[in-house]
Amino acid sequence: MRWFFAFTVFSVLLASAGVGDEADPRIAEALETTTEAATHYEFCLADDPSENLNFHSKSLLHWSNPVIGVIYGNVFVWTKDGRPEVIGSLLQWYEPHQHATHEFHSLSATRVEGSHDGQLVWETTEPGIQWKPIPQAPIVHESPLVRLRQMRSIARQLKVTSTNKNGDAFNLRLLSQPLFRYGSDESNILDGALFSFVQGTDPEVIVLIETRKDDSGTLHWTIAMARMAALEFAAEFQGQEVWHVEAMPYHVAMSGKMPYSLFRFRNQKIESE
Repeated sequence: MRWFFAFTVFSVLLASAGVGDEADPRIAEALETTTEAATHYEFCLADDPSENLNFHSKSLLHWSNPVIGVIYGNVFVWTKDGRPEVIGSLLQWYEPHQHATHEFHSLSATRVEGSHDGQLVWETTEPGIQWKPIPQAPIVHESPLVRLRQMRSIARQLKVTSTNKNGDAFNLRLLSQPLFRYGSDESNILDGALFSFVQGTDPEVIVLIETRKDDSGTLHWTIAMARMAALEFAAEFQGQEVWHVEAMPYHVAMSGKMPYSLFRFRNQKIESE
C-alpha cells in the first residue's frame, strides 16, 4: 500500500505577520505569485528524462524572514512515486529589494535536470544529497504514528547553525511539524519526512529522515541534509559534527550546475549573475 502525508504550516507565519484582518495582504499576494511561478518549472531525473517529476501545487510552508527584510515565500516539492526529489523555495522581496528569487535543491541520489518555460536552466553535475546512518537510532516501529515521534526525536537532537558573510553564527530553529511525509510499504522506503530549520520562518536547512530496507529486508534509519541558502552551515548530532557546507559564491549558486541553485527574476525576466 502506497501512502504519503503533506503538512502545511500556517500558524508560524501568521504569528510573525499578524493574524486575522491585521495580516499583511502581501502574504496572500506572494502565495499567488509564487504558486503561479512554480508552474513554469519542469524537473526530471537525468537517468529518466522522459518522465517529469510530479509538482505538488499546495505550498508546504508560508514563510517570512523579518531579520533580513520584508520578504514572503512558499515551499513546494516535486516528487516521483510519492518521494520528494526536488524542493523549491520561491520568494518575493518587498523591502529593501523588489525582485523575486527561486531557490531549489535536489533531494535525489542521482542528477536532476530542470527547465523554465521549456528552457534548460538547471543541470546538476552530482547527486543532491548524501545519506548517512543515524548513530544509536531507535528500532523502527511498526506504527506510522510512533515512527513520526521517532523522526521528531531524531530531528530534535540536531543543532544547526548558519554563518553570515560577516562571520556571525546563528542557531537555527527546528519546526517540529514536518513539511512533508512520505513512504511506501511496496518500496525500500517505508517512511520518510522533511523537516526544516528556520530563521524567522525562512527554511534555511532541510533535513530528510528516512527508514529504508537493506538487501536483507532489515529497516534502518538514515539522514541527509540540504541547504536552502548560499550561507555557510553546520550541523551537530549528539555533540558531533555530521554536516558542514561552506558559503557558496552567488555566481556558483546561479550557474545552474549545483544541487543547490537559485534564480533571480526582475519584471518577470530571469537575471544572470
